[in-house]
Amino acid sequence: GAALALPNITILATGGTIAGGGDSATKSNYTAGKVGVENLVNAVPQLKDIANVKGEQVVNIGSQDMNDNVWLTLAKKINTDCDKTDGFVITHGTD
Repeated sequence: GAALALPNITILATGGTIAGGGDSATKSNYTAGKVGVENLVNAVPQLKDIANVKGEQVVNIGSQDMNDNVWLTLAKKINTDCDKTDGFVITHGTD
């Protein structure tokens, strides 16, 4: 039979420790939100086998800086793009 089309997934990245860089979250050289969304996607090459994944860096902030404006931006982005993608993943916080 014909192969099924892979779903289109959009990753909306907002920073946080999942995108942190440095030795560890307890070291002085650690920075939350240092790694961009493309680096996160490229870190899991198997994603291409299960979905067409597109990453978008909405903001790149620490958890303490998340606020209603960021959540509203995310909600508007999802509302605008929901007809062009099969699902969304929002990354933020602890990995």
